[in-house]
Amino acid sequence: HEYNNIVVKVWRGNYTIDMTTTNDVLVAVKLLRKHPRIDPARVFYAGLDEGGTVAPRVGKRDPKLAGLILMATRARPHAAVVLAIAEHKIRTQTLNAYHEKQYIEDLRQRLKAQKGPSPKVIDQPVKAAQALTMPILVLHGEADYEVTQADRELWKKGLAGKKNATLKSYPRLGHTFIDMKRELARPVDYGWVQGHVSPRVIAGIEAFVKKR
Repeated sequence: HEYNNIVVKVWRGNYTIDMTTTNDVLVAVKLLRKHPRIDPARVFYAGLDEGGTVAPRVGKRDPKLAGLILMATRARPHAAVVLAIAEHKIRTQTLNAYHEKQYIEDLRQRLKAQKGPSPKVIDQPVKAAQALTMPILVLHGEADYEVTQADRELWKKGLAGKKNATLKSYPRLGHTFIDMKRELARPVDYGWVQGHVSPRVIAGIEAFVKKR
């Protein structure tokens, strides 16, 4: 492609989520294990959103990891999440009914016909996590409208009975685990709500790591 006389080369091959995310994680883990101040047997991986989605793949390829921490990680198929996010945005923003209906229908058609060099998304992270024996911590913010109660229920059901898995959810925390000041965040909240990752989440991760 050419933008303002600048030529941009776009990969046209069949690239995957491993090429965009997983492989980089594994390289980072190897580098950490070589650091003189780090115990190579106590390296954990924490991933947010897509980073959490690939966590079971990371664990499968590197079973020596001390544990996995999945943050705001979906369980539903990617297309279902995209549609749900769009519908939530429409419900919480001012658009007339005609435009709402047209927008959703257009998005459905584009997702259905989507082709080209977009990364393949792993639609079965729960199933992949079921096969792991390493400690797993799954964290969700209950105010998150991207990864929702539907995802939390699927994780709960999928990991039920697995002693190596711990699930925690936090009221009022959004997708990035900041307090959204409400039960369910709106898109506009991510622009004006200020803050840091909740101390409750940091304490939960700390307890999980120290327990190992």
